[in-house]
Amino acid sequence: MKKILSTNYPIITTYTHHAHLLTILSNEPKAKSWIFSNYIQIYMSKYINKWADFYFPMSYEVKTFELCKWLEVQKNSEEFVDRNYGDIVKYVINLIDSNFYVHMMINYKYVSKSKWSKGNKDVGHDILVYGYDDVLKILYCADFLFEPKYAFSDCTFDEFYAAYNNSAVKTQISYLSHNIFSYKIKNECDYEYHLNNIVYWFKQYVNSEVPEYWKGYNYCNKEMNTWGISCYDILIQNIINTNIDYLDVRTFYLLKDHKKIMIERLKFIDNESLSMQIFIEAYRKMYSMHTEIVNLVIKYNISQNRGIINKITCRLIEVRETEFETLNKLIASLESFMIIEL
Repeated sequence: MKKILSTNYPIITTYTHHAHLLTILSNEPKAKSWIFSNYIQIYMSKYINKWADFYFPMSYEVKTFELCKWLEVQKNSEEFVDRNYGDIVKYVINLIDSNFYVHMMINYKYVSKSKWSKGNKDVGHDILVYGYDDVLKILYCADFLFEPKYAFSDCTFDEFYAAYNNSAVKTQISYLSHNIFSYKIKNECDYEYHLNNIVYWFKQYVNSEVPEYWKGYNYCNKEMNTWGISCYDILIQNIINTNIDYLDVRTFYLLKDHKKIMIERLKFIDNESLSMQIFIEAYRKMYSMHTEIVNLVIKYNISQNRGIINKITCRLIEVRETEFETLNKLIASLESFMIIEL
């Protein structure tokens, strides 16, 4: 028997948790309004080469998957699965037969199609399993560790047994807290879309607002982070003032992804008979500038030529100024439209 659940290449690929989620949701027209009402606000550590990510209205301990109302989410600890099911491949196949995608940690040293299989280094990472073929004895999977970018591939049953049943993954600190998650798309949910929600997050972003949770419950961590468009200011300051020979390219990919999904979001809004073309073109230019910035960061990491830093900062300043002006005009346009609609 063979079964492959629906997938689509994700619009955001900076981090696994977003890429896996959007691999599942991107083929679902009914989930588009949820996708485009999120992935707006970003936040970043004030210290260079720490982290940056899309912000969701939650504490950071809660996974993005668990907030999506279009998904039925289940999780069992690895210990529970091992004790009650024993055979991890059969467990995964049973979930897929019930239309659940499976999200779990494995050791890529044992996966032949992984770039890490040729060495002897243990590399734990979270994989998304979305299908199987019990004649060929393979599982269909997605992750970053098959290629230098997010990719769809496969893994043999024997490799998967070895990749899961090893002490390196079982004993190390786990991003998934040693849980196995499974996700199924719901036929319906109580999520309600409204354009005003998007406008609210546009304002949060352009005004660099600190979310309520972080003000009320996470003050110490709040002081270490920055929000929205001010991320550009912190990034520029760190690059200029820190003599560092390596820049974490993921931060720059995140900003590029942010512009990419903004373009698709504006196309989605444009379908509501509200012309967004001038703003779409502006964000396309910003996306092109971010593509150049990412390439410059890669060049700098190879050469450590400080002259490239000047080019990166100039482009970041240009994008920041362009987005600040564009987004304020966009907010005014959307608010005018909503008043007319009322």
